[in-house]
Amino acid sequence: MPPLNSFSKTAIALALSQLAATSVDAAVLTVNRSGDDIDQSSCSLRDAIVSVNSGVLNQQCGSEAPGVDDQIIFNVADQPISPFVGLNSPLEIFKPVRISGAGINSRPRISGNSAHRIFRIAHSTGIVRLENLELYFGSAINGAAILHESPAETVISNLTIRDNDSTSSGGGMHISQGAVKLLNSEISLNIGDERGGGISVTGGAELTINSSIVSQNRSSGTGGGILVSNASQLNISQTAIEANASGSRGGGLLAETGSTATITDSLVAANYAETLGGGLYSSGTNSGPQTKVIATNVFISFNDAQSQGGGVMANNGGIVALNNATVLTNFAYSEAGGVAANVNASVSITNSIISANETGQNVGNEIWVSPSGDISFAGRNVLGRSADNSATAFANVSLRSTDIVATSDGNTPTSKYGIAFASTYVPDFGGEYGAIMLLPANSPAVDKAVTSLCPTTDLRGEIRDPGFLVPIVASNDAIAVVDLGDACDIGAVERRSGDDAFKGIDP
Repeated sequence: MPPLNSFSKTAIALALSQLAATSVDAAVLTVNRSGDDIDQSSCSLRDAIVSVNSGVLNQQCGSEAPGVDDQIIFNVADQPISPFVGLNSPLEIFKPVRISGAGINSRPRISGNSAHRIFRIAHSTGIVRLENLELYFGSAINGAAILHESPAETVISNLTIRDNDSTSSGGGMHISQGAVKLLNSEISLNIGDERGGGISVTGGAELTINSSIVSQNRSSGTGGGILVSNASQLNISQTAIEANASGSRGGGLLAETGSTATITDSLVAANYAETLGGGLYSSGTNSGPQTKVIATNVFISFNDAQSQGGGVMANNGGIVALNNATVLTNFAYSEAGGVAANVNASVSITNSIISANETGQNVGNEIWVSPSGDISFAGRNVLGRSADNSATAFANVSLRSTDIVATSDGNTPTSKYGIAFASTYVPDFGGEYGAIMLLPANSPAVDKAVTSLCPTTDLRGEIRDPGFLVPIVASNDAIAVVDLGDACDIGAVERRSGDDAFKGIDP
């Protein structure tokens, strides 16, 4: 055999290093029984997680030693469909792992037996992934189903998180660190006794929600559906926040203490607050970062507040921005059925519909502003309906002549159903309350938005009409720009020719 040259030595060294790396690559561990105790005769979910955490293989879980980014799957022979795992204590995850119910057994059901939290996630690096699972009956102080105390990232997809109960915050999930993505999932019927019935996000953490439903969660305190606080970040898209309830403020979503909630292409419907902000609520602080709720292409309807801000409320220095939003048929018992700007707070309204909202006192049915609050308008908006006059529809609001004021004494009196009609159209992400109202052909919202301020697409993902701008040379050689095409539509939904097929029965 000829002596090895430097190239050969390098190649062999590389091959050996790759072989060594393979030994610590991802292992596949298989859960083959539904019990929760640890033994050496079979592999429970707890056995598999302990193996991943420790790096020591339970021989009943597989043949590969745990390494990096291991995967746990399910093959429980005596429960071939949706195996049930009842926990004796919380499951704790300290290493990157993928726990997937998409194997031989579909969507395993994991229960905290109304006595324990289900998952505590506390890995320091890498990514934890939870997929195709159902988490029920968790019980804890914070985060009854999932407590995220990791500075790293977790991706949650195709989960049902339901019927969990925390005595403090985050009935379904409590996120205090790191970044979490929640995709194609359902968070429903959870209870956060004090804050965040479905989800609470705090401590500067970040939560991204896409194509999910947050529904029928409740809190005796604030944030019935979702609470985001303490300079945290919430990003929501193509999601329905519906039928949640709070015993105080923010029935659907509450942002506070320097946090930012960005909501795009989503539905906020049928939520309830015992006091303020039935749908969305933003509350600031006297100092520090500003609290912001930014809603673009969001349909806000049928929300209810016992006091103020049935649809949307900014309070105590909070900020709300409504961009191509529709705020329709919300209710408050006191003031501001649609939108409220209270103490030192501000709301900006751009290319949006604020119409057919009501109050029990006929005070600011559509928009109410306190002496220290502020409302600003941009683009072109549809405000009010012909069943109201401007005095009952708007309280402490300076209207612009460029907006379409649809009240009986406005510049374009229009009925509620002349602005938008009831429909049977439900977005792909819509839940039980998912139907949205669409624009009739003669709605004053059609082709009337300021196109430069419109998003490219609407709530449904339909491309918005961009207008058709043509440069014209005037007699003095100056160049003017003339719009010869359709502008985009005001509100969350762009009218399409087939929309009339979805027309329902107007109540």
